[in-house]
Amino acid sequence: MEQAIKQIADDFGQPVEELLSVVLDNMCQSQNVVGLDGLAACEELSIQGCGIASLDNFPNLQALRKLLLADNRIGGGLENLAKLTNLEELSIGGNKIASLDELKPLEGLKLTAIDLEGCPCADGSDTYRKALFALFPTLIFLDGTDVDGNERLIDDDDDDEDEDEDEDEDEDEDED
Repeated sequence: MEQAIKQIADDFGQPVEELLSVVLDNMCQSQNVVGLDGLAACEELSIQGCGIASLDNFPNLQALRKLLLADNRIGGGLENLAKLTNLEELSIGGNKIASLDELKPLEGLKLTAIDLEGCPCADGSDTYRKALFALFPTLIFLDGTDVDGNERLIDDDDDDEDEDEDEDEDEDEDED
């Protein structure tokens, strides 16, 4: 991981400690999270599909707001993420999280979005959804939907809708 991070920093012409967003998806295989200590300014970190089984020694990245750990082999150890006090979005779907109890160490975080889809604990039932919205009072999206089951819109789609509205307004003006 450390070598991949250095390569990303070189590609962007920035020191590692100034990187704001790091994507390591499928770039390296490691059972443990290693080499992330220098990411002091990192706000978004994606380590999906890297074979991670343990979150032991996960660094205290205080700038981190979005953490994507989907499609690894994580089966516990989420308490190692509780120190990420600015974390708002957490994706750990496609892992081995078997019980909602494993999420309790994170209840102090002000998560607005969490994705557990594909984990054994994520059965999509009303009980599952109610338990997670109760555990995280700041939660807006669970597995890509809000408390009412409405799908989360991606920011890019919002931009497209605005453009469509602008085009409609232009057409209306042409008709006048």
